[in-house]
Amino acid sequence: MAPTNQFWSMRNIEPKRKFRWIATIGNDQKLFSYVVTKVTKPEWTTAPKEHKILGHTFNYPGPVTWNQVELTFLDIAEADANRGNAALFLQDVIYASGYVPPTNINNAAAAGVTKARATSAFGRLNIEQLNADGIVLEKYTFNNPWIEKISFGGELDYSTDDFLDLTLTVRYDWAQIEKGDSILPPTGKTKELLNSPGLSNANVPWGHTVDNKGKISKN
Repeated sequence: MAPTNQFWSMRNIEPKRKFRWIATIGNDQKLFSYVVTKVTKPEWTTAPKEHKILGHTFNYPGPVTWNQVELTFLDIAEADANRGNAALFLQDVIYASGYVPPTNINNAAAAGVTKARATSAFGRLNIEQLNADGIVLEKYTFNNPWIEKISFGGELDYSTDDFLDLTLTVRYDWAQIEKGDSILPPTGKTKELLNSPGLSNANVPWGHTVDNKGKISKN
């Protein structure tokens, strides 16, 4: 017997939302997570290879490629990279990757960007997808990330008061998706508000869901 589709009466179903995520870039939170406003998820691609014989075509999977990742930052008006100035932070990453301005022949000859320096300078890149309770549904880890391209905000314009964004293109070798667990549990007054029974007097504690029959269970 085929299962009955009870979607319209299943109140515990909550779709993933595009705005519930946290990105961790670099080590020791040198670049604050709250300045990252947009990020692309990993994309896995394998190029098909054709084999033709007797008027027929057979397809085989070829080498695997992971896509680039695009990140957008809100640049903070601070004079210090450690206080949120993303432009200065990214310049530090460029220099740590091995790039040195060619101010003299010694600099031009001795310096160079390498994968070892570039991945070490950038540190880690993780994305955590959250649900409405602040619980991590899945964690995306990008292995050996390094910067391919930096756009330091595009054009400046006297006719607009828009925020200044920086765009970053990151290359990596492969990505992994892991099951997450609880983070950022509410405390104090916030916890009291979330655990309030309301007018119905039916309390649903934080980190719990209610199924179609009213049964409360922990996530």
